[in-house]
Amino acid sequence: MESPPSENAWKPLKISASSCVSPLSFLLLQAEKLLDMGIHPLRVAEGYEMACKVAVSRLDAIAESFDFTADDLEPLVRTCMTTLSSKM
Repeated sequence: MESPPSENAWKPLKISASSCVSPLSFLLLQAEKLLDMGIHPLRVAEGYEMACKVAVSRLDAIAESFDFTADDLEPLVRTCMTTLSSKM
């Protein structure tokens, strides 16, 4: 019996849906604590948006770019191999 497509999509990278859900669960638990402290839900959402902007800005700052063309895919292949090597 074949797994549903959503499960099959994760198999090539050997990641489970729980590896994505766990950080989200943590954020929701932290939000619940803030709400219990009386912080307005909009403030919590705004805080998460601000944190997201900081995280994206940091990722942009440390990101490395590389050039590749349709004729020279080697840099792209090397990047993929490096990225996926820990998943195999």
